[in-house]
Amino acid sequence: MNQNRKAFFIQGIDSFVSGILTILLPLLMLERGIDIISIGLIYAALPIIFQLTRFAFAILSDFIGRKIFFLLNGILRVFYTLIYYFAFSPLEFLFGKIAEGTSSASLWAVNRAFVLEQNKEKWKGLIEMRVFDFISEALGTLIAGFLIVFLFYSNALIFCILISFLSIPASLKISEKKKRGFGIKEILEILDISKKTKIFKKALIIFFILGLSLGLTAYYIFPLFLKENGYDVESIGLILGIQAFINGVSLYYFSKRFSFKKIIIYSAILYFSFLLLLCFLKNFWAGLILIAFGLANGLLTAGIEGIFSRTTTNGFAYGTDIGLLMTTFHTGRTISLGFSGFLISFYGFPILFIISALIFLLYSFLVLKYFRKS
Repeated sequence: MNQNRKAFFIQGIDSFVSGILTILLPLLMLERGIDIISIGLIYAALPIIFQLTRFAFAILSDFIGRKIFFLLNGILRVFYTLIYYFAFSPLEFLFGKIAEGTSSASLWAVNRAFVLEQNKEKWKGLIEMRVFDFISEALGTLIAGFLIVFLFYSNALIFCILISFLSIPASLKISEKKKRGFGIKEILEILDISKKTKIFKKALIIFFILGLSLGLTAYYIFPLFLKENGYDVESIGLILGIQAFINGVSLYYFSKRFSFKKIIIYSAILYFSFLLLLCFLKNFWAGLILIAFGLANGLLTAGIEGIFSRTTTNGFAYGTDIGLLMTTFHTGRTISLGFSGFLISFYGFPILFIISALIFLLYSFLVLKYFRKS
């Protein structure tokens, strides 16, 4: 198994379990008496915890290597799933989210950087990784409802724990080139934003705006939106699983056939249109639109990976550069997630979708403005 395949396998296990938890966790919280405002605040903790630890891990990985963080991801995934198994209070679920954020951070701190180091065609390598990510997530999401129905919540979590162990042996087999020495001077050098390119600095702002938009459609929001529209747990898993599968297929298809500029334009049109439709369509039609939303997500992801491949040019500090960009993204997402539960409670889901759609148009405009030569 070559290095890319090992990394993709680890990515696949993580995404598969995440796909299951996307459906299982918000419904489990409701089942155990957690109110929607508390759920929103619990989920709001994930992006900031994720990004703070991810950024630290990304910097360290540029000096000590990526392997240890692939391994840490698998170990912590087992740990946080165990926490969810025993959690019944908001504080216990919050502790689980902190552990989950750290686990995800250890993987996403190194996966893109590892792929960039292993592939001459940078954008192509990133696209292949995200396709594998989406397909694995789709499989997890598709079976989540059936696991809950036939195994119930607790046994479904045990299934996730057992699957999580599979990534640990693969992590131990990762090999890579030796990194350079670790020191404060070197860290400060790669963190110095004044030495970054102009386009990199603009990308920092762009990712913050994108985070504000996507935070209003992230994590628990679509599962609970579908539940409000009368869908049972199997149907929710099926809809979001098909959506994730379409994410992966459309990501691969569109990245092969459209220019970067067209990808940004089409993603803006579809993302805005689908969210606007969700404000008015209910029940069957809401589910159908969410399935089609996978097309918008596929285009969106192709655009994001395109920005990464055009802004991270420092071969030594790939991890740090990506970490800086994603810090602004997750700051924006934390802010919008923090307000999401309150907005849903007082105004309903449509206000989230309208705000998200409008902010996404701003993001798309800025990408087209600053990356018009791409």
